[in-house]
Amino acid sequence: MEVSHYTQYFGIASYASKIALNRLDASHVLVSYTSDVEPWDGVDTLMVDSGGYSLVNTDRTEYQTSDEEYLNYIQEHDAEYAMLRDYPLGSDPDATIPELQRRTTEHQRRLLDRWNISTTPVAVVQGRSPRQYLNHVSQLRDAGVLERTNRVAIGSLVGRASTEKHRIITTVADSLGDNTRIHGLGVQVSDLSAYPQLLSLLATGDSNAWDYTTGGTWREKAYAYLDRRQRLADLSVGESQRRLPT
Repeated sequence: MEVSHYTQYFGIASYASKIALNRLDASHVLVSYTSDVEPWDGVDTLMVDSGGYSLVNTDRTEYQTSDEEYLNYIQEHDAEYAMLRDYPLGSDPDATIPELQRRTTEHQRRLLDRWNISTTPVAVVQGRSPRQYLNHVSQLRDAGVLERTNRVAIGSLVGRASTEKHRIITTVADSLGDNTRIHGLGVQVSDLSAYPQLLSLLATGDSNAWDYTTGGTWREKAYAYLDRRQRLADLSVGESQRRLPT
């Protein structure tokens, strides 16, 4: 759903949520490559997540499929955007944050070398503290990753308080050029409500929380989606009024 220049992508993490979004003609949908749930044909604008966060919830520390298989999946589903593969915090309990950042940078550079599809790639920056995110932005820039896409996602935001998300997003946004479109991985409507200025800093965001925190039927998912959509619309009106000159 698009409000002002910000667009919220709704993740489908269950078959019930897929049915709900399909029946309600949701225009902006995110699906994880590692999910059993696949998008339906005809999604207006589809974004694919590489599924890096799934490594946090398993004993695996590496992707189980090749980059070629990942690219084929993206192309098969005609995605508009797709995340480059990354290694979120917690994806390898034995690795330090700088090591996870280095692995992320190297994998994203390798994947870009194989990127022979029309889908727009989205680089992913990782860290724990704002300073660590800045270090990774510099690393990605030095590696040439940021020269090859104008879209950057901020990872490892899931589970953080809105205050912390706001601080990290603000820091990363200040370090990137005006032409860079920033995506917030795990940014909920509640985060935007707490800090409406995020609507100006982010181009896009996504969350599966609307799915995980509601009942299991598709009708319950539908009501949850409509609730978030209305709250986003209200936020957009409030932000527009705040910007009006007095």
